[in-house]
Amino acid sequence: MAHLTTDPTNKARWVCIYPSYIDANKTQAQGRKLAKEHCTELPHPAFIEQVLKSKSSGLEFFIEGKAYCRDHFQKVRVRVRLFNADKSPANPSIKSRKALMEFIAKRIPQTEAYTQWKQKVKEQEQKERDEAEKEAAKEAAAAKAKPLQGKKKGKKKK
Repeated sequence: MAHLTTDPTNKARWVCIYPSYIDANKTQAQGRKLAKEHCTELPHPAFIEQVLKSKSSGLEFFIEGKAYCRDHFQKVRVRVRLFNADKSPANPSIKSRKALMEFIAKRIPQTEAYTQWKQKVKEQEQKERDEAEKEAAKEAAAAKAKPLQGKKKGKKKK
């Protein structure tokens, strides 16, 4: 149990990071922990894993299958060892939980997987816009070609 030990190398004492903490699309009530300008859009756990695997982080981590209490659809959290056994920071540039979240959020847009994902999203949005424009053009052409249906003017036949 975490409360029984003060050893920072014990995995129960490692810092927990849920993707919702650094999601720019979430509100603070939904679990965002940083200011929006420091967050990233839709941080997938795979992107966080890529950032933490990079040599620039130099941090030990593992991924757990735990649900976030404010978002039960978020079933993953990342545990990160911030401090060594002598209570010194594992990475001198990351000295707190907030600094870790800012580090991750800043580097996610630089990962290859994130850039590929963003490109796919842009292509999908463009495709949807093109289809909507084609549909609107078809409807406009059909409206112009269709003669007006209504009552004929003139005398009534008896």
